[in-house]
Amino acid sequence: MKTKITMLTVCMLITFHSYSQEFEEVQIATPSDISDYSRFGCTISLSGNYAIVGDVFASGEYSDYITGAAYIYKRDNNGNWNEIQKLFISDGPNADYFGSSVSISGNRAIVGAYGEDEDASGENSLPFAGSAYIFECDVNGSWKEVQKLVPSDRNDHDLFGMSSLDIFKDYAIVGNKYKDVEITGESPLMDAGSAYVFKRDATGNWSEVQRLIASDHSAFNYFGQSVSISGNYAIVGSSQINNTGAVYIFKKDATANWTEVQKIIASDHNSYDTFGRSVSISGNYIVVSAQYEDEDASGEHTMENSGSAYIFKRNSNDVWNEVQKIVASDRSSYDQFGSSVDISEDYIIVGADNDDEDTDGENFLPDAGSAYIFKRESNGSWLEVQKITAANREQESFFGNSVSIDNNYAIVGIDQDDDNYPGKAYILESCFSSNPADPDNIIENGGFESCILSPWSVIGNPSARVGCDALINNGKCKVSVFDPNSNPQHWHAQLNQELSASQLHRLEKGASYTLTFEASAKENKGCRISFERNEDPWTPLLDKTITISKEPKSFSFDFIAHTVFSKMKLSFQVGIDDSQVIFDNVRLVKKVPTAIKNQENNNPIRIYPNPVTDVLYIKAEEGTFIRLYDPAGRLLKDKILENDELSIDVSNLPSGLYILAVSNGIHSSVQKVIVQ
Repeated sequence: MKTKITMLTVCMLITFHSYSQEFEEVQIATPSDISDYSRFGCTISLSGNYAIVGDVFASGEYSDYITGAAYIYKRDNNGNWNEIQKLFISDGPNADYFGSSVSISGNRAIVGAYGEDEDASGENSLPFAGSAYIFECDVNGSWKEVQKLVPSDRNDHDLFGMSSLDIFKDYAIVGNKYKDVEITGESPLMDAGSAYVFKRDATGNWSEVQRLIASDHSAFNYFGQSVSISGNYAIVGSSQINNTGAVYIFKKDATANWTEVQKIIASDHNSYDTFGRSVSISGNYIVVSAQYEDEDASGEHTMENSGSAYIFKRNSNDVWNEVQKIVASDRSSYDQFGSSVDISEDYIIVGADNDDEDTDGENFLPDAGSAYIFKRESNGSWLEVQKITAANREQESFFGNSVSIDNNYAIVGIDQDDDNYPGKAYILESCFSSNPADPDNIIENGGFESCILSPWSVIGNPSARVGCDALINNGKCKVSVFDPNSNPQHWHAQLNQELSASQLHRLEKGASYTLTFEASAKENKGCRISFERNEDPWTPLLDKTITISKEPKSFSFDFIAHTVFSKMKLSFQVGIDDSQVIFDNVRLVKKVPTAIKNQENNNPIRIYPNPVTDVLYIKAEEGTFIRLYDPAGRLLKDKILENDELSIDVSNLPSGLYILAVSNGIHSSVQKVIVQ
């Protein structure tokens, strides 16, 4: 969707509200019935407009028992994620630890319960044998348990479903890292581990189709520590094999048999790296974490347990090769980068739940945690584009212990904080749309970077009691079938779109914006356009009247957001008749500098020295926004002047060219800064 841009274009297009960031936090989810010592967020999964969050210590259907639960969230047309259902275990109020692992794909989900004792028929009790439950969303939007899964060779204390499972279309895989592997003619291998593949048949029944074990299985390998499945491939992590860790790739052949086709290890593997702690597969890419790994991407600068992750790509010969090792840009000892990973097409998210610093590398809080977003560039390399921390960081909250990403959305779990450890899930939304043709998307790539305006609602003028229809068709908003029930008024039907929390977050006080759109009608008619704030009585920041004609015409209006409120809306008010009106290509864009400005006599912003060796100084008015970017447009520093001068330490930055954006709402400057 985005085109490749040159270095100069990057400098010119930088705006003053962190648009280089790929994702914005839009919501903090907590369960409707949170209880003390709940571990909501201990495991999470995301698929499209649905998310599932596990809470292994939640009270179940019987309030006196802690059985565990899983919560389903759904994104509505306004961009809000709402809890729509709490999933319970179906067979008994026991301490089953339901919700210890979760995965969702489309309208299907799977939830682990490692403390469950009975088999699929509710009999043959074996303490802590473990089980998993399949849920499906019906036509009414309700999630129903459809089947309980147990392995064919279940045994007591196997803890089946404890830490790893995944679902993809008609297949599910469940890891069982504590399984004692028994092979004919051999003694049982304690904790060698295994994984089980289940398939849904045409009647909707799920059955075990294969048990997977490592070709070089041995005791205490914990094969099944992590699992992931996509298409014809399944991957299983074994974080302890040979004390370094390995990942095994299985492929489904034409007869639906799963065969181990490759074992992968890190190119710079060392003892106790825990390679395979977390794994994820998407298309031709696999990401594998090694949270106790010590060296950076070049194999140097040892920092104990700083952590890393490795990316593998499948070539034309069906061989998976390591193509890149990634580490955090601000790596430190014991951060454990790689506590969790997930991949979705061009994005990778990596949790570092023991990280201590915020996005600026400051405000030390032990084990507050963080997560990092990486993006695949056109040349195939993966670059860190953002570090994410909780908005309300707390020490030992372990933000990033669980992560999930799916195209435009990401979710990061905290399963501990300082309020009796209730846990939270942080939901983030991409500032870049991966699907501009989405019928609900009637705003193009602009200043909001396609954080979309959701489908329009139609509100009739109460005094005129006018009804009409609004439909989204091929990205266009079509208003028609007017039904007047009283005498005409000047304006009779309004298309009102309130901005979501994510969109409001992107508005900047004092900034200039441009509203553009196209409109046409069967008959020439008037229309009032307004961008309004503050709820009733709404106060317009923009208030214009136009004439819409038969031929599609483009319109453009500028306004300044002198203030930003918690309620703002865009309104199209059309006159009454029975002809249709079509609105298309609606954009709300922040106006950006058109060139790199050098120091001007009438500009009170001063930046010195330049070139700079250690400390860069900025003199400007109090409240000025200061943002420093690297040449790729990644935000490095984000500050606000609390008095008339600010210093930025650049001594730890590599020598080279950087970009500094400064704005106080009246004056602005975008300059090249050379660090020597």
